[in-house]
This record gives sequence, C-alpha cells and structure tokens, in this order.
Amino acid sequence: MAVPETANSAELFAILDARRGLPADEATPKAIDAAEEMRSWAPATLWQGLVSARVWLDRALRALTLSRSAYREVAADPLLTGPALVIAFAASVVQSFVANPNPTQTLIGTSIRLVGWLLGALVVFAAGRLLGGRGTYTATLRALGFAQVVRLLEVFALIPPLSSLVQLTSSILSFMAHWIAGVEAQELRGWRGLLLPVAQLLVVTVSLIVLGNLIAGAGLTIQALLRQAGLLAPGP
Repeated sequence: MAVPETANSAELFAILDARRGLPADEATPKAIDAAEEMRSWAPATLWQGLVSARVWLDRALRALTLSRSAYREVAADPLLTGPALVIAFAASVVQSFVANPNPTQTLIGTSIRLVGWLLGALVVFAAGRLLGGRGTYTATLRALGFAQVVRLLEVFALIPPLSSLVQLTSSILSFMAHWIAGVEAQELRGWRGLLLPVAQLLVVTVSLIVLGNLIAGAGLTIQALLRQAGLLAPGP
C-alpha cells in the first residue's frame, strides 16, 4: 500500500482508519512466490531465457566450478528455468548413453533420470523448508538443473582408460554441486546449510514409510472390496 506524506500522527491515523475493514494487500510473500512460479514457466519466459545464451552459458561454466554466487543468481532469475531444463536433459542423455549406448536403453534411462531429477528437486525443496528455507520449488529446480552441468563431464567416460576416474570425479562434483545449489536456492545459512543432506535423508525416509503405509492400506481396501463382490475367497 502506498502511503501519502503526512505532517503529523493525526493524519497518519486518519489514513489507517480509512482502511479499516479492507482486505489485506495481495502482495504477500505467498502471492509473490506464486506469481514468480507462474512467470518462470510462461512460454515467453522460457524462450527468452534460452535465447540469452551468453548469460546462461556463463552461469553454467561458473556452476561447473561450484561457484556459490552462480547458483544464487540462477535460483533468483526466472529467465533461467528454460536453460536449467536443457542442461538437465542433456546431462541425462549423456549419463544414459554412457551407461548403455543402445538407443532404446538410452531413451529409457534418460526418462528415468529426468523423473528422478524432478523428484530430487522436490526432496531438496521439502528438506530446505524443514530447515527454515525460503526458496520456491522452481527456484530449487533451476539451481539443481545447473548443478547437472557437472554430469556433462561424463562424456569423457567414453574414453576407456579414463572411464572410472571420470565417473568417480563426476559423482563427487555432482554431490557438492547439488548441495551448494540446494543451500543457495533455499537461502540457508550457517548450520542449516550443513544439515541439508541430513534433512534430505530424513524427508526420503519419512516419505518411503508413508508411501509404504498408503500402499499397504490401499491393498487391504482392494481386498475387502473384492471379497464383498465375491471375487475373492474370504480370509481365515
């Protein structure tokens, strides 16, 4: 709300009294986050980010060196959602091709890795919020997308003498890059940033337990319905 200039407290009170009972401004933190999420996924925004090659390639190179500022800038820039998707896709293709160059297997592997990346971003987002983080899911996804740039190094694993060394190096760099990306995207500082991997493990563990219970409950419900329909013999 824009407040006009006032000469004394009485005038300020009159302004506030005039707004009594009116709805709060829409520019709340949640509304701002929602607006940013929608803007990040708009086709025009995705395209504008992709054509700004000089910007996102510079950020990608800095992300490769594990620059904290690079991940911070990526997380804060809605224009880099498109480039993050491209980097994540390219990294998934490289990893899948190195694992199995068969076209069908490469396609399957790429799909699985992309789904894993999306779920991984959700885990990091939940873990960050558990530690008091403030970043959105899309900001986290962007940062983790640029963290995938280190996986492009696995193309050198196609050289037999370097294969083991390249994959080991890539795995270590990937862990560090994703850690830094998560910390910067969620704006975690101090001990909260150090505990991010622990919080991620906790989120995954709890999620698996809840999912297991849901599946078990659904199985019992289906069995009960089948028995009522006479399609399954009554239990002991």
